[in-house]
Parts: sequence; structure tokens; C-alpha cells
Amino acid sequence: MFLISAKVESFKSINTPQTVLIDDEVTVLVGMNEAGKTVFLKALEKSNDAQGLAKFDPVSDYPRKGLIVCLIASLGGYLGRKHDGSPGPKTMWIGLQRMRDFVIALEAREALAATDTS
Repeated sequence: MFLISAKVESFKSINTPQTVLIDDEVTVLVGMNEAGKTVFLKALEKSNDAQGLAKFDPVSDYPRKGLIVCLIASLGGYLGRKHDGSPGPKTMWIGLQRMRDFVIALEAREALAATDTS
């Protein structure tokens, strides 16, 4: 069995699907610093680790920057459809305000729970 191509998506710094064709004579992976060479190889390792030691970790392996922006923007009304552009500053501001409201509500709930148990 030979690896002829690999598709990596939603792994560390790789946010959009990337397909790499593997030539049977290629022995080197070349790219600029921070281009994703190591991330690509780590994704391959974790997808089919012969020793069973490399496991996917949702906290460290999945990309967060774009996800967090979309989650905050969705609180501000951003729908994130394919044809939508990036969320604007007003949408982000409203999303951050809603997030702050959630934090205040959670802190109030925790304070209320602490007074109920004492």
C-alpha cells in the first residue's frame, strides 16, 4: 500500500482543507518558516500512528483562531454562510458584549450556589 495523496483540514494552523499529492520519488518537504510542514506531518502521524501513541487532542490539535472569531461573531448575529464575508467590527463588538453578559450570569449563578450551600 502506497500513500498517493493526503488531505488535512481543521488541524492546528490548517483551517482550510489542504490536499497534498505524494510522489513515490519525493523525499523532502520544502516550505517557508511557519508554512505548516511540521503540522502537516503531525496530522499524518496522528491519522495513522503505527504504534498507537499519537492521539488527537481536541484542545491542542484543532484550530481555534477562526473558530473563536466565528463563535463570538455568531453571538453578535453573524451567520457564517459560505457567501458571507468576515464578520465586521460591530458584529464582533455585539458578540463580545453578549459573551460578557454570559460571564456575568455564570458568576452570579456561582455566587448564588455558594450562598445556598453555606
